[in-house]
Amino acid sequence: MAGVEINTTRELLGHKDIWMTLRYSHLSPDHKKRAVDVLSSKMDTIWTLDTKFKKDENSAVSEIIDSVKVK
Repeated sequence: MAGVEINTTRELLGHKDIWMTLRYSHLSPDHKKRAVDVLSSKMDTIWTLDTKFKKDENSAVSEIIDSVKVK
C-alpha cells in the first residue's frame, strides 16, 4: 500500500517465494476502495459505444457483433 512493488518487498524480507509475502500482505478497505474506483473509471471508457454505433440499439448491437466476428 506504500507504493513498493510486491517483488521488491519479497526480496527485502528474504522470502524465497512470492506466496509467502502475499500471505502477510493485507490491503486496507480504503486502499481496496481506491483501486475499485480507478478500475471503475477505466471500465466506463471501455464499455462506452463509439458514435457510429449510436444509431439505435438494435443496429448498434448488430454492428458490434459483426465487427467482432472472426472471418
